[in-house]
Amino acid sequence: MTVAVAFADRADKDDWNGFVAGRPDASFFHRFEWQEILSGCFPYRNRALIAHENGHVVGVLPLMSMHGPFTGKALISNPLCAEAGPLAATDDGARALVGRAASLSRDEGARYLELRGGIDGEPELDAGDGRVWIASGQFSFFGRDLPEDPDEVMNAIPSRQRYLVRRAFGHGLRAEANGDLDGFYELFCRTVRGHGTPPYPKRYFQAMIEAFPDSIEILSVRGPQGPVCAAFCLVTEKDVTPYYVGAIPDVRRNGGFQFMYHEMMRRAVERGIPRAELGRSINGSGSFAFKKNFGFTARLANYRFLVRGEQDLPTLDPENPKLKPLLAVWRKLPLPLTVLVGNRLAWMAP
Repeated sequence: MTVAVAFADRADKDDWNGFVAGRPDASFFHRFEWQEILSGCFPYRNRALIAHENGHVVGVLPLMSMHGPFTGKALISNPLCAEAGPLAATDDGARALVGRAASLSRDEGARYLELRGGIDGEPELDAGDGRVWIASGQFSFFGRDLPEDPDEVMNAIPSRQRYLVRRAFGHGLRAEANGDLDGFYELFCRTVRGHGTPPYPKRYFQAMIEAFPDSIEILSVRGPQGPVCAAFCLVTEKDVTPYYVGAIPDVRRNGGFQFMYHEMMRRAVERGIPRAELGRSINGSGSFAFKKNFGFTARLANYRFLVRGEQDLPTLDPENPKLKPLLAVWRKLPLPLTVLVGNRLAWMAP
């Protein structure tokens, strides 16, 4: 039978999520709710694709269209999502989804098509119009299996980081899963300003909480003087991920991040969750080094771009010399201004 690929809308939500739930290679970002969250909070257009064969779903591809000043027009699977590439039960289903996405990007005049995962090896596809597939080696994911005993979590942390966790206990730090979105958001906005980047609007985080009420946990760390850091965690039966984090400027002084990640892993083990993820980092960055030193294993992000040439690849790397002066100015702006303006800009860096 021929694989039929069509646009997916809300009427396909149950079939889509049913297929995703049955796939061990699915990520949290394959859930259909992301199409609703992203198109509802940002100027992205839902272009998700669903593949059927003989009346059954055989594949899905989360996909969004955007048009920004840094990216031009682009099709991405999916903006703001670490790993949401084509997910298929058969090779024919995968080829049909990627082929349709390639045709769609050409027909809509996109500068590039970005697939975040889901393609192993070189794509066996010819766009037929001179475009080429380019693999990105910019990011890596970090993850690790967790011990079965909560008391063994501390021992699984490398000695230098274990010392910092113990020192954090001595500083009187404590962690609580309290759902404090306001407290997390203030810390998050401070942290991204320090990185020179705009913060996502609070409504984006609220939309995630409403869409995934059983899969979002806000872990807050406080010390004797008040808030220290917090994590907006994605929690599933398979793993826990602190997808967004925020902290006070001197968080490193008291080992706040080390303490928070220890508590996150310990709580996961208590609930029978077998694995922890620390999201993605730019290869060679300070974040990359921190996660590696904390005992997590790096896995190269399998991102692919369909472009006419390297000149069409997005250039949003913070190490880009053209961006550095803008980032330096942003870091000096008053926090309320970065929140007000940043909420209108954050979507531009998908």
